[in-house]
Formats: sequence, structure tokens, C-alpha cells
Amino acid sequence: MKDVIIKLFVILTLVFAYVITFRTPMMWEDVVYTLKADAALGKAMSNSSVADTLDFQRYERVNSIEDLAASSYYHYMNANGRLFPHMTSQAFGTLIGKSFFNVLNAIMLILLVCLVTLLVTGNKVMYWQWWVVVLSALWFLMPETNTCLFLMTYALNYLWSTTICAAFLLFYFSLNRHQLPQWLLFFGSVFAFGAGWSHEGVAVGIAAALFFDNLLALRSHQLNNQKVIWAVFFCLGVAFLCLSPGNFTRTDAALPLYNHLLSFARLKVFWILLVCWLVLSRDWAFITKNRFLVIALLAQSAFMFYVGFRNNRVLWGTEFLSLILLLRLFYEKWSMTGWLTSVSYFCLVLLSFHFCWLAYRSDKVRDQYDEVISLYMKSSDGQVNYDITPEHALVMKYIPTPLCKENAFELFTFSLYYTHDNKRLIIIPNVDLNNQKHD
Repeated sequence: MKDVIIKLFVILTLVFAYVITFRTPMMWEDVVYTLKADAALGKAMSNSSVADTLDFQRYERVNSIEDLAASSYYHYMNANGRLFPHMTSQAFGTLIGKSFFNVLNAIMLILLVCLVTLLVTGNKVMYWQWWVVVLSALWFLMPETNTCLFLMTYALNYLWSTTICAAFLLFYFSLNRHQLPQWLLFFGSVFAFGAGWSHEGVAVGIAAALFFDNLLALRSHQLNNQKVIWAVFFCLGVAFLCLSPGNFTRTDAALPLYNHLLSFARLKVFWILLVCWLVLSRDWAFITKNRFLVIALLAQSAFMFYVGFRNNRVLWGTEFLSLILLLRLFYEKWSMTGWLTSVSYFCLVLLSFHFCWLAYRSDKVRDQYDEVISLYMKSSDGQVNYDITPEHALVMKYIPTPLCKENAFELFTFSLYYTHDNKRLIIIPNVDLNNQKHD
């Protein structure tokens, strides 16, 4: 069977994604999302430092569908418009359980790689070899894989929303070749609306590209009515996403100009794409052929500049669209050459060792976390004497590492999760105690 080694590697990747997700505890916003929100908590979700000042003892956990609906309303009105990540974060954290999320999240990562590979190749020619290249690019080039792929709330915001938008793009492009029956068009419209109402980090650029794509089709008398319907529903979803009242009341909305410029300084794939286009193409044929994605990238970049730099996750959508275009450029120039086999198997070997090492380190990270929590639960005042061992930067870049950084809000949410804020988790290094005794 052709490419059997790569297909076995897909299974290894699935197992790896499940292991890391399984070993990642409920962290940061995951914990706060277990609470039934009101206006104050909803607003606090837009800024962790605000949440640190709240009295969480007065909040009840989400215990029913009614609680979930009410809480999602407050999040939408006071935090931001990401209804899908809000609802699913609360549902998995309370009603469904993280165990179910662990399985689905691993599948979602594999699905994203499959969808991007299809968006790059457009067919199944050398599909599995490109699959390894796409996975390598997503893993090594995308920002903050540790939070965006494995932390529950962040994965729902970025990994899941991106996968949904990538699936919509694939379906939308397929309308160039297929005419759908009415019932399938209807369900596709519902899906398009949900995809648009997922996360502005990817959806805003796609909405702009849909508008211009259909506008140009209208001018050339090539308008596809089914594409128009899906585009309208997707843009409606983006409107609900961006026009949320919570988006206009965020406490950290006003940023100085240098924060907006800093976004472009932190980009990686975007600049690699520009350089590769200048070196490999130096003409507009590639731009014209990939007009839709280029418009989406430009619009997403403009939105990124408008939002301003707060963390690397702001770069996610711009980098994701840049990555698809970059891989398409390589596919167009070298799809029929012999280099792909060598590159794909080199990436396969590299990722295999890398994944195994990270899986081993994640076990050590989780053991350290479990030891601290065990001591915390036995403590009467919440103080734990423990020497935290910081992880290597190469570990922290790719997998979540709770307690490896000094983060007051993180410790606060662990206190909330395990004791409902009845005692604060305070970690006191044994080294400091020894020094105090010595002094």
C-alpha cells in the first residue's frame, strides 16, 4: 500500500495529540468558564487581570442547559462575540466533561491538517506526502501551538474555529465544480453561518474575500447563486461575531500605536511568503490564481493591525492564511519534482522523534502539577512547599506547562477549581525556606 508509513504516522500524530491534551489540566480561562456568568464575570473574561479582582465565591457553576444559555448571553454582551468558543468551553468544562474533549481535540487537529492539505493541493496527487509537510508547517511555524492546540478554551477558539473555517473554504471552492440539491444547500448555509460566527482571528479575512469574490464574479457575469447564498450566511455570522456589545467594552481595547505596528514585526510566515514569492514568482500570475486567499490575507492583516498586539495569538489568522498561500506557492513550483518525497520523510522522522520527546516531557510536567495539587489539597492554608522545575523553552513552546511560570492568575484559578476559592494556592520554594533558616 502506497505511503503506508505516512499513514501509520498519522495514527502516531493522533495518539500524540490525545496524550498531550489528556495531560493538560483545566487551566486559566477553562476554570472561569465553569462558572455561570453575569455582567461582571462576562466583562472580566476579556481581561484576566480583572478576573483576579472578583469574588468568585459568589458564583455558581454551570449545572444545566439553562445555566449555559444564560451564561453565554452574558459573555456575548460583555466579553466578546465568540459564541461558539464560549458555549463549548462551558459545556465541556461542566456538562460534557473534558475527557470527551480530549478525544475530539485530537481528531480536530488531524482534520485541520487534512483540510489544509486539500486546500494546498486541490486534489489527491501525492496527498499523504504533502500531509506531512503541512503538519510540519503548522507545527513549527504557527504561533503558540502550546495554547492554541491543547488548552481547552484556547483550542476551541483557535484550533476548532480554524478547522471549521477551513472546512467552509473547501466546501465553498467545491461549488465551482458541483451544483448542490436544495436540502444540502440549506444545511451548508447553516454551517456557513456557524463558521462565520466562530472566531474573528480567521473569519474576518474570509468574509472580506467572499464579498470581493462575488463582486468580481458579478462584474464578469459569472455569479454563482449557491456561492452567493453561502457567502451571505457566512458574512452574517461574522456580523454577529464582530458586532457583539462586548467587543466595544473590552477593558484593554485602547492600545498605543507601537502595539499595532508590533503585530507586523512579530509575523513570521507572512514575511517568508513575501520573500518566497519575490524569489520564485516575481509576477502576478500566482496572485491572480489565488486571488481569494490573497484578499483574505490582506483583510486579515488589516484587522490584525486594527486590533493591535496583545499576544502572539493575535497573529494566528494572518499566519494561517499566509501558510496556505506559502504551501500553494511551493506546490505550484515543485509539485512534480522528486524533492517532495525526501522532504516529507525527513519531516516524518523529525516529527516522530520530536513528538515522542514531548510526550515524555509532558508526563514529567503533569507529574509535577499533580504533586503540587496533592500537597495543596492536604494543606490547611493553601501553602505548598515545593521546588518548581521550569521546563526547557523548546518544551514550553509546543505543549502547555502549568506552574512552570510565575503566574498569579493561573494559581488563582487552580484555587478556584479545586476549592472554589476557599483557600489560595501559594507555592513557596523549599530553597527560600532553607535560606531563611540559614539566615
